[in-house]
Amino acid sequence: MTLVKLAVETGAVFRHYSIDEGARLIKETGFDAADMSFCDDSTEVFCMEDFREKANEVKAAFDKYGLACSQAHAPYFFKYDSPQDDRDFQYLAIKRSLEAAGIMGIDHIVLHGVRLPYPGASRRNLDFNYGFLKGFEPLCEKYNVKISLENLSGAFTY
Repeated sequence: MTLVKLAVETGAVFRHYSIDEGARLIKETGFDAADMSFCDDSTEVFCMEDFREKANEVKAAFDKYGLACSQAHAPYFFKYDSPQDDRDFQYLAIKRSLEAAGIMGIDHIVLHGVRLPYPGASRRNLDFNYGFLKGFEPLCEKYNVKISLENLSGAFTY
């Protein structure tokens, strides 16, 4: 029984190889799992209209080579003053990455905290991020995905 799975982030691999070839190389290199990157230039396709097809293609390649997907990373370039709706490309990309994670059977997706540009904004930062992440709750429930918060620097120092 394997207690720990060794995983690698997919962005660099898919930047240089096709999805099938990348999945094969990940497995042959000795990894058991992957951290699916929805935030890398090589995976911008997950922000496009045909993202569902690409999610199914990745899932099929991972299944073919017996790779698990331990988690995913959503796009993390959302700006604090951007509209929190589909008019904003990054917001839409986050929503689509949640759906793609659901399609691929990935149950945890990492989002980075949004940083506010105000001095001493720790409490405001925490409150903003709570509201921002709470807005994705219906999609998380729909796609059976949990958000893992990462890199919320300074938010707990008030």
